[in-house]
Amino acid sequence: MTTSSNDEDHVVPVDDEVELDPGSTTELVGTRRRPKATLLVPYTDEETALRTRFRETLMFPMTAMVMVNARALAHVRAKLPTMSGHHWPHLRFLDHRNHEHGGHGQGRWEQLSAKHRVLIFSCCASWAAIYLCRSHVSALLPIVSTSTGLSLSYFSIVFGIGNATTAIGKVVNGFLADRYGGMVVFASSVPLAALTLIITMASPSAPPTNDMVVFAFWVVAFALNRWIVSASWGAMVLLLSVELPQASYGLALAIISFGYSLGDSVARVFYGEIVAVGLSWHFAFLFGAVVAALLSIPMVALMIPELRRQPSQETIERLNERKRSKATPQGGHREGVRQLMTDARFVAMTLSYSVFAVPREVVWTWTAVFFVDSLDMSPTTAATMSILLPMMMLISANVNGYVVDAVQHSSRRRIFLLQVLPSIVLLAGAIAIAILLTLPDVPFVAGVAIWTMLAAACEFHNGFIEGFHVVAVSAKVNRPASASGLIAFWSSMACVVTDLGIGAIIGEIGNSVAVWALVARILIGLGVVALVLACIAFHLGCDLPPTKPPVELKVTTNAKPAPNEDRSAGSNTLVPTEQ
Repeated sequence: MTTSSNDEDHVVPVDDEVELDPGSTTELVGTRRRPKATLLVPYTDEETALRTRFRETLMFPMTAMVMVNARALAHVRAKLPTMSGHHWPHLRFLDHRNHEHGGHGQGRWEQLSAKHRVLIFSCCASWAAIYLCRSHVSALLPIVSTSTGLSLSYFSIVFGIGNATTAIGKVVNGFLADRYGGMVVFASSVPLAALTLIITMASPSAPPTNDMVVFAFWVVAFALNRWIVSASWGAMVLLLSVELPQASYGLALAIISFGYSLGDSVARVFYGEIVAVGLSWHFAFLFGAVVAALLSIPMVALMIPELRRQPSQETIERLNERKRSKATPQGGHREGVRQLMTDARFVAMTLSYSVFAVPREVVWTWTAVFFVDSLDMSPTTAATMSILLPMMMLISANVNGYVVDAVQHSSRRRIFLLQVLPSIVLLAGAIAIAILLTLPDVPFVAGVAIWTMLAAACEFHNGFIEGFHVVAVSAKVNRPASASGLIAFWSSMACVVTDLGIGAIIGEIGNSVAVWALVARILIGLGVVALVLACIAFHLGCDLPPTKPPVELKVTTNAKPAPNEDRSAGSNTLVPTEQ
């Protein structure tokens, strides 16, 4: 056995037969022994090569995807005005939407005013800030666990309580958003979320502090973070339903979802790199808080005029109802939250959303731990490699942006297909992970690829169902934020069960590959349940709320103005006629 006399050299090659003293402060990890109290572990040649290859193969595609996303939006902006319903039957509804809102063959982006565009990109920046504040612990979980002295079992309880707080917060904050307006609640949540990162930096460590004191601090700090973050979704649903036309929801969600992936990418890459250069996780959280505060400025600037007006509650209700009527051209009777929750089709979609919340929570919260335990990565490398998750989110956001808008006029067979495909991928990925973990030496590339496939399935299904809920809630319910909070309540409770369950498994088995083999078997069962729910939704004819049928535009000359006419240049008059 060879050892190093330098105390700063944290890597000690050891023989397989080495036995550690009971009072030793080190632990055996593979063929390396690391001091438990040390955060910065020098990279081996293999890990250094891996990080270099990762930067070369993944960081460039990530930058390219950002550019492609911008080019795609420019392409949509340039091409959609020329896409006529006669040549593009699946886009025929665009003609109806555009003429109804006063445009002449304009695309979804052109029909949005400058105020709408500023609002969408402000929401995008705000969501980037929110994910900087939301992914702080999951990105650095192994490092934070070592620094604070809390085991992963304790942190599973912290996550469970935090998700329970999220579930309650989404309901309560949804009612607050309906009461005081989506703009005020959404804009206020972003700087407050940045403040929670500053609070978390004051965490004590055990020892010398008692374990239960450290545990109580993290419970309070993490629950506060999740309570504030939970206010954002319902408030944004209300904000979009009030300000934007329904035909543009998918485009808005695609752009806003880009903020999710951007914030999470920055969190996972820079948090890990800050720790890798020798700084503590406190500096990583400080970086996240400062950037999040800067990103919150546009939305706060939009909120200030709303606060200065200070309208009465009656004025707010009347204004919101009038804007919702404009945003919902089909009109019709609006149901209450209770009526929506008793709709069998809507319940089936909500249950499917909750089932997929379990693998999504596993992927997003426990990825770094899975990489460390199963693939033998260092904690900082695992934090950086988890950027694969927001990359999958970015891809699914672009796909779902088109799907959510186009599927409003699709048959239920297409909607069924959009539910069953992620379920099949989830089932196949869980089976592959279970088989992979039975091998004596888990292949690194295969493990990362299959885990990323699970993330892609969860993100696509999550984005589609969220888009469905935004359209359905804003079209049918008189209190969109409250209904959205109730929907998200059940998915958050599923996350509570997930975190507590993984913590119990780790406490029983310990940090090992066996934990993730058992989790993979559980995911196989959930994949089967998701397939069954997709079949039930198809049987019930789970379709989006009916929209107004497309109109046929007749061109007449020197016709008398009609009440519903839309004037164009010259003497021609475009008169919408129901088909």
